[in-house]
Amino acid sequence: MAEEDPNPPRQALLVVAALCTIALGLALSHLIAAPLLEDEGWYLAVSRLAVGGALPYVDMAYTQGPTLPWIYGLPQWIAPGLLTGRLTSLLFAAATVGLSLYAAWRLAGVRGLVVCASCLGLNPYAWSFLVLTKTYALASAFLALALALMAHPERGDARLRWWVGAGVALALGVGTRLSLAPAAVMAVACLALARRWREGAAVTGGGLVTGALLFGPFLALDASATVENLVGYHARIGASLPEAIVRANRLHGLKVFVMSWAPSLVLIAAGVVAAGRSRWAEVVALVQERPARLVAVVGPASVAAAQLTPSHPQPEYQVVVTGGLAVAAGVASLGAADVAWRQVAVAAVAVSALGLMVNDGPRWSVEGGALPLEKAAELAEVVQRAVPPGEPVLTLRTFAAVEANRPVPGGMEMGVFGCFPEQSEEEARRFHRINDAILLDMARSGRYHAVVFGEVEWTLNAYMIPLPPQVAQARRGAFLQALQRHYEPTTQVRGVGQWGETVQVYTRKP
Repeated sequence: MAEEDPNPPRQALLVVAALCTIALGLALSHLIAAPLLEDEGWYLAVSRLAVGGALPYVDMAYTQGPTLPWIYGLPQWIAPGLLTGRLTSLLFAAATVGLSLYAAWRLAGVRGLVVCASCLGLNPYAWSFLVLTKTYALASAFLALALALMAHPERGDARLRWWVGAGVALALGVGTRLSLAPAAVMAVACLALARRWREGAAVTGGGLVTGALLFGPFLALDASATVENLVGYHARIGASLPEAIVRANRLHGLKVFVMSWAPSLVLIAAGVVAAGRSRWAEVVALVQERPARLVAVVGPASVAAAQLTPSHPQPEYQVVVTGGLAVAAGVASLGAADVAWRQVAVAAVAVSALGLMVNDGPRWSVEGGALPLEKAAELAEVVQRAVPPGEPVLTLRTFAAVEANRPVPGGMEMGVFGCFPEQSEEEARRFHRINDAILLDMARSGRYHAVVFGEVEWTLNAYMIPLPPQVAQARRGAFLQALQRHYEPTTQVRGVGQWGETVQVYTRKP
C-alpha cells in the first residue's frame, strides 16, 4: 500500500527539494515585494487588542473566526510591525507545505509526493497571498494538518486519536475562516460512506468540542454581535449588489481559480479519468481501505466550490485550498499507479510549468522605486514623530498605526472595513464600528495628536463597494472642514498602501 512505501528514492527527494526551493523563492520575494493590503493593518490591530485582553465581537468588530487574533498577536509583543505579521504567515505557509507533502506521501506514495510538490512549488499567485497577514496561511495550515493526521498510518486502537486530532484541526480551521466548514462536513460524510463509524465519531467529537470552545464563549457573552460579525456583515455584501455585478464577480472568481490552480485541477482530472478507464475497481478498494484518500479530494474541492458562490467572491479566497488541492492531485495520481513515478513526476512538473503561462501571479510592487513595506515605514516614521507612544492616531489606514506601534480609537480597528457611512450611530456603536457622524465628531474634538487620511477611503463603503462621486466628495469635504479648527496638513507620503495613493498627515495646530 502507498502508506507502507519505504522512504522515497533519492531522485524523488531531489525533485521535491527543487520544487520547494522555488516555492521558498516565491514566498520570500512576495514577503518583501507583495503589495500592502489594507487587511494587513486591521488584522494586526485586532490581534494586538486580543492578546491585550479585548474580545473579538464583544469588545471590537472582527469579521472572521476567533482563532487568528491570539496567534498573530503574540509575535507582535516581541517585534511589532507589518513585517512580523508577514513572517508569521510565512511560518504557517511553510507548515502547509510540509504537512501537505506528508499527507500526499502517506496517501499516495512517492508519485503523490512529487505531484503535490509540483502543484505547491509552481503557483506564484497563491504564494503572493500566503505570505500576507490574512487568514489564508493559518487556515490552510489547519486544513493541511487535518489531512496529515487522517493520512497517518492506521495501526492499532490508538489510530482514533489521529482522527480526533483531525477534527480538532478542522474546527480550528473553521475558527480561522468559516469557508472551511464544507471540508469538515465532507470529512464526516466520506467516513459515513465508507462505514467507518468510529473514525467519523472521532472527527465529529473532536470538531464539535473544539468548535464549542471556540465560538461558545462569544455567543454566550454577546450572541447578536457575534452573529452580526460572522454572518450578517458578509450576507449584506451580496444584498447591496446588482445581479449583473454578482454574475460578473462569480465569473471572474471562476476564471482566476481555473487559471491559477490549473495544474492541480488538470492533474486531479487526469487521475480520475485514468482510473475510470482501467482501474476504477482498484481505486475504490484503495478508498475503502483508507477513506482519508476520498476526504483529501472531496474536502478541498468542496471548499473551493463553496468559495465560488458568494455574491462578491475574491479570487484570492481560493488560496486557502492550495495545499489541499495539491494533496488531492497527489491522491488522484493513484489512478495512474501502473505508470512509473518518474513519468508521473515529469508529467506533473510539465503541467505545473505550463500552468505558469496562465497563472495570475506573481504580484510584485515597487512604487516609485520603493518596496511596499518601505513606504509604510516612511509613513510610520511621520506618525511616530507626531504621536507619543500609547496615544491613538485617528486613521482608517490601520497599517500606518500598526507600523508606527500606535493604537487607533475604539471602533476604527477594522479601518475602512469598519466605517459604515449609512448606519445609524446607535447601530455603529452597538457593533464597535463608526459612521460618518462619529468620524466627524472625532475630527472636531481635537483630542488626537495626528490624523492620517488618503483619498480612497472616502470613495468606498465598508464592503469596498464604490460610492457615487458626489457622495464621496461630500464626505471628504465635510471631514476636511471638521479638521480645520484643530489640525493642519503637515506631511504627505506618496505611493503608499493598497492603492498606491498619496496619504496626508495632519497634526494639531500649535
